[in-house]
Amino acid sequence: MKWYRINGIPNIANFSGAHHQIFTVKVLEDSICVLLKNQKIYAFREECPHAGKSMLHSRCGVEEEITCLSHNFRFSLVDGRCTNNNEGYRLKLLKTKIEENGDILIEF
Repeated sequence: MKWYRINGIPNIANFSGAHHQIFTVKVLEDSICVLLKNQKIYAFREECPHAGKSMLHSRCGVEEEITCLSHNFRFSLVDGRCTNNNEGYRLKLLKTKIEENGDILIEF
């Protein structure tokens, strides 16, 4: 695994924690969603594990969950498991870190 610097996303120090925002970036040839929410950073593969639809326009709840709007499957941002279905779908989460200068890195 290797750490990749992500471009095109606001520096976390300048991001307001009052809302959330999802960005899509390319890491190697894969599309990755980066979610900034409550001063935290989450990264996951853009494709919903249930039906392959894009998670870019997903809905975030109060909890650490994200909902795919195609079929309302909810996924934990902590461990990726589907929280409202027993079929074993799991969102592929990626590790993130923030450098001292505020840059965001993703392990891929």
